[in-house]
Amino acid sequence: RFKTRHGIKSYRRFRESGSIIIENIEYALPQIRAKLKIFYWKDIYNMDETGLFYRLQAYHSLARKQLEGRKKDKERLTIVVCYNGDGSDKVPLWVISKNW
Repeated sequence: RFKTRHGIKSYRRFRESGSIIIENIEYALPQIRAKLKIFYWKDIYNMDETGLFYRLQAYHSLARKQLEGRKKDKERLTIVVCYNGDGSDKVPLWVISKNW
């Protein structure tokens, strides 16, 4: 009610979005599981990376009127996580940056 009373709305700042084709995943998953059956979980590792845009503005904001958009700040850190299937070996995080 407070937002309505004061004319504040939530506005989304638009960005690109990725798309996933679920049918492709559903088709490939049984094949992948069959291939993994010959290995022990402790010998299967997963490594994943994610970007952290630590100076990026929020996509949503509360305001009385639409706010101006700004160019995205592209400074980012890449964080890498790696561990094995049964969780007995968790490799320390890697943090990668161009500016350090």
